[in-house]
Amino acid sequence: MEPTRQRGKGAEVFYVSPFKRLARAHGLGVGGDALIAAHPLQSYHWEDKADYLDASIIHQRLVSPHLKNGLVVQVAPASAYPTFEAFQAAVRALPLETSTDPVASVRFTALNGRQLQAAFGETPSIDGERVDYENWPLFEGPFAYAEPGSRQLELRYGPMRRLLDFNTLSVRDWIEPSPER
Repeated sequence: MEPTRQRGKGAEVFYVSPFKRLARAHGLGVGGDALIAAHPLQSYHWEDKADYLDASIIHQRLVSPHLKNGLVVQVAPASAYPTFEAFQAAVRALPLETSTDPVASVRFTALNGRQLQAAFGETPSIDGERVDYENWPLFEGPFAYAEPGSRQLELRYGPMRRLLDFNTLSVRDWIEPSPER
């Protein structure tokens, strides 16, 4: 199937198979462009929606009326592929199995080669090993960290730190020392 190109503000949108929507979103992620592929498990349509701050700006949103549903998303830095077409080809070549009966489920290979499997109501697995949610932090990323039940959220930007402590309703700021070289 030849992709259909639709232009939007800040994005080029492609409809392809097996991933129905591929977008090159400008400025997503830290430090540059991101390439995004998304595959809805059920049929959908696009609706125009006015921006809540400026009604003259119209956005499109994906709408699906189906309750047994899901979305497979693949994201890559634009720098990882020489062209957008190379990203499309890499995504199209990935194994992907989906079902909605009896529940929404997917089995696919990610761009990094990892095998992912998920079904509604079940613990997902990565490369055949069940994800251990019991030992995951509530938040863990370059900009935020929180342990489950701690009622504390650490915000991070470079060496700057801010701790929001909901136990004491306090805020603490500090600069993380540079690691010794």
